[in-house]
Amino acid sequence: GAAMAIEDAATLADFVAASPADRWGALAAWEKLRRPRIAKVARRGAVNRFAWHAAGPVAVARNLFLKWRSPEKLAADLDWLYGWRPDTLQFSSST
Repeated sequence: GAAMAIEDAATLADFVAASPADRWGALAAWEKLRRPRIAKVARRGAVNRFAWHAAGPVAVARNLFLKWRSPEKLAADLDWLYGWRPDTLQFSSST
């Protein structure tokens, strides 16, 4: 949650700075471009809640998966989340 708040603040500031005369337009464009990432992160959070708080057979399956998966592969699976950079969003008046 905190990381997403920082992302939101940084990217929104960039959008408003790029179009100070049209703050509402910048906000609408920012929201349109941020919404897919926010939804994807929320879905991943739901999966994590299920997996990390599981018990019984689900916990056994999770533990086996983690045991067999290399740390490099586990990190690569989350690169879309932790490797994201704000320069991947660009404001334009046509957005």
